[in-house]
Order: sequence, then C-alpha cells, then structure tokens
Amino acid sequence: MHEPGFSLSVFLPSAEAGNEEPWRVDWYGDLDYRYSAQGRRRSEPSVKLVMSRVLGDPGDEAALCLPDGTDHAHSRHAYLPVSLLGQVRVGDIWQDGQCIASPAYQVETFPDLRITPDTTTVIKAGLPLDGHYLLPLDAHPWHLRHTQAHCVQVQLPQGRRLIVPCLEIVRFYFGMAGSLLHRLFVEPFRPELYWTEESFDSSRYKLDIRLAPGMNAVSAPHIGRLARSEHARHAAARIHHSCAQARGEGLDVYPVATFPFLGKTTLQATGIWLPFAGEPDRTFAVFHLDSCSHPFPFSSLSYHLTSKESIGQWHSDPRHPENTPIRAVNQPKRQRQVTDADPGAKKAPQTHYQQDRLRFPDLGRKPVWRMPMGVAGGPSMLIRRKNGSLEPVSYGEPWGNPDVRQVELVTSGIVAPVNETGPHSAFVQEVIATFVAQSYKVSLLTLPGYSQPVFAMPTVVDEDGVLEIAMLFTQPDGHHRARQALFVQVSGTGGGHERYLALEGIAAGDQVTIIAVRSPSLQIAVAAAVDTHENTLTQQHGFLRF
Repeated sequence: MHEPGFSLSVFLPSAEAGNEEPWRVDWYGDLDYRYSAQGRRRSEPSVKLVMSRVLGDPGDEAALCLPDGTDHAHSRHAYLPVSLLGQVRVGDIWQDGQCIASPAYQVETFPDLRITPDTTTVIKAGLPLDGHYLLPLDAHPWHLRHTQAHCVQVQLPQGRRLIVPCLEIVRFYFGMAGSLLHRLFVEPFRPELYWTEESFDSSRYKLDIRLAPGMNAVSAPHIGRLARSEHARHAAARIHHSCAQARGEGLDVYPVATFPFLGKTTLQATGIWLPFAGEPDRTFAVFHLDSCSHPFPFSSLSYHLTSKESIGQWHSDPRHPENTPIRAVNQPKRQRQVTDADPGAKKAPQTHYQQDRLRFPDLGRKPVWRMPMGVAGGPSMLIRRKNGSLEPVSYGEPWGNPDVRQVELVTSGIVAPVNETGPHSAFVQEVIATFVAQSYKVSLLTLPGYSQPVFAMPTVVDEDGVLEIAMLFTQPDGHHRARQALFVQVSGTGGGHERYLALEGIAAGDQVTIIAVRSPSLQIAVAAAVDTHENTLTQQHGFLRF
C-alpha cells in the first residue's frame, strides 16, 4: 500500500528504540483532540489506532484471522493525525514505520447490495442482539478497548449482516487526500470549503466545478459527488457534527459516518466471517473496503484548481532532500519521515502520491480532466548522468522556517478514459487518433505529482553542460519551447493493457513518436526522448519498445 521510503514510524509503536517487531493495526479507536503521540498540541485530532504485535509469520493469513495471531492482550495505542487516516488500514502490518504486508484475510464480494435507510443502521461495536454479540470477543477481541466505536450494519440476504467501522467508511470514501480529511473533521461542513463554483449540464450529465483553495486535484471526483448529491453532503456533515456532539457531552469521540450514496452497489471487502448465536459465518466484520461500484452522479467531470500552488514541480533544494515534492516511479528511493508536528505556515505544502488499487470502477469509465486543458509543469533543468540518472540543478523558491513542511498524502495519479471529441489539444488528438484507428481504447495517464496528463519536457544537459536538443520543440519562427509529452494506457478487445509514451515531434510538421514503456515516469520520458533522437529513429507513429 505504501511506497517504500515513506515512513510513519513516529506514530507507530515500532518506532521505539530496539523494537523492530511487526505490528498490526487491529481497530480504529476514538479521536484525541488534545495531544499527539509526542504530547504536543495539534491543529487537528488524532485517531487512536489499536495495534498489537504479530506473534507468528506476517504472511500467514489464516493464522492472523485467529485471536491468538497477535498479542492483543497487550495491545497499544498509536496516535495518527486524521489527515493521514487514508494511509493506514485495519489489518495492515507495519514494521519500523513501513507497511510491510496487507494480508488478504477473507476477501468477499457482495453484489447488488442495497444501501438504504431500511437496510443500514449505525450501531456500537459492542452491541448485543437478542443476548448475542454481533462482534463476539472470543472471535473478534480487537475492539475490546473501544466497544463504543460506531459501525454501520448492512443487512445481507439470508439473515446475514455486514459490519463496517465508521472510520473505515471515512477512510475509503473520503481519504483520497489529507486536505479533504482535515476539513471534514475540524470544521462544520460548508460547501465553500470544498468547491466555490459548480455548473451542471443535465443534457450530457456533465459536471464542471472549481475546487476551493487548498483542495487537491485527486479529490475532484469526490467533491463532485458532494456537489451533486444531498445525501453525500449529509454524510460528510455528519462526521464533524457527531464529533462535536460527543465532545459537547464530555464523551469519548467516536465519529459517525454513513455511505455517501443511496442505491445498489457491489462492494468488495477484506475482513473475517464471525459466528452469531452459535451459527458460523453470520456476520462479516470488515477490516477495509476495497472497491465500490456505485456510480458517481455525473458522466464526466472537469475541474478548476483555485490555488496557485503547483502540484509536483521538478525542482528541489539538495540541501534539504526532504523538500523534493514528488518522487516519480523508478526514481531512486530515499527514506522520508513524517514529523509529529503541525506544518510551518511559511513552508509550501508537498503532495506525496501512494499506489492504490482502483477503488471506484465507475471512475475508470468516466473522463475526469483539469480545465483549462494545458501543459503541466514547467521546464526545470536537470543533468543527465552517464548512467541515465537525473539530477536537478535549478531550484524553486528558498525554503523558509520553521523546518516542518506540510506533506499531503494522496493516492496514485489519475487514470482517465478519454473521449476522442473531448477538449484536447492537437497533440493529444493526434495521439488518440493513432490508437482509435486500430480499435484500441485509450486512457490518459497523469504522472504522480502532476495535475494533468500532458507535461513539458524538462531542460536537460549532459555532464559536459551540452544541451539535449531532444527536449526542445522548434517553432516555425525558429524559436524553441519545451517539447510536450504524454503517457497513455490502451486496451484492446481481448483485455489487458499496454502503456505508451507519446512524444511531440521536434519541429513543426513532425508527427508524434509513440514508444511502448513498462511504467510511466519522467525519467523514462527523458531517456526515451534522448535515445530515440540519438539513434535517429524516424519511424512515424512507430510503436517502439523501451
């Protein structure tokens, strides 16, 4: 779930000196509004994670389903800021600040599940029903310290039931970006905190929204759902309201959250089956939700970013390696530590992208793009070493004090299917037409750290300071600009998919060069552009392997 090298060890029990044992996240507890793990006051509440040491093999999924798979009798609390909730799932195993395993436990798919007020109920984790506990402690002891935690019970056929912790609903449906989570918990819900403008074309079911300042682009579809669904807004508002109500009554704060939609869906979830009233496999206790098929209330979405802050520029100050905004795929890995302190006001926020499965299949079928449809990123300068590695030599604005920088964790870059008649530039239209002519379906890939698919190639020099002209496009008037590039994912009728890099020609009138790649990254794009130019590969629209 987490890319190696991004550490949350300051929040987890395994951060103790000499303690390198694996720990499992067993349950979500209540919220602490007073202090963080290090006793400091925070600007947002912390979630108490119930964690216990793994007693056997972390890869033994069957053993981990049993109560004695972990040392739950000596469980510990870890304190996690709510803005990081999207990164930590119940059931995952952590060691030395890294998520080392996400066991499958029992994975179930629940087709045609009806989510209505009649089929869903908010309950307490320790609720007995007819003298029997829905989560019996002899089979599910991990919630023992938090029996008052709220869960959503969903009726299943044949008298069975599904139980989902409310904080898991928050993590799954709202945890795509830390900025979204932060606002849901710290302020009463107001639409202007999430979007400032909205336009809906009912004839085409097309939504256009302007995100509020500070909202991350990956939140756009989920903010779009809030804008178009009263029920989704009610579900979002209930999170903060339930917390404020509990605090006002002097109670432990266990948030209440419900599904942000009504209607049928197919849910896939990881958890365990529990007995009820002596009958086996009557209650499925969810550790984490994996996918939800319910459609979003639009057929396509365009969004505008209000904030002028860039999302993942290729510049950094080598004196502060933690300042590198986004590490693209295949870049050298380095340890990065999340600090247990509020970010400094003078530090520009960073965004760190995490790999994640497709949670919402409906979004895989609907176009989502940023307006205006331009080119992401500016042409920063890089040195390309003889071994192919890239080293930045131009820097952004000087980094101020204090030293703590806000880091927002979001899921991996956007994969959006395209409509060949959409608002695309001539370059993008040429790329799409190349594949559509061969009956391929095309999706545009947005690199982690970029706000839109088309990006400008950086200025690259070799170790002797010689400019790589393969990065430049020569305009008809003889002036140069950065060459444009784009990664796409294509699939045929037989299933499966391939990924390609599309490079704009190096001069007006040149056709696009298309190169098959294993994975999308800026380093791959730079290497491919240099190598294809050096080898004078002039086959137009050629599908070259790289």
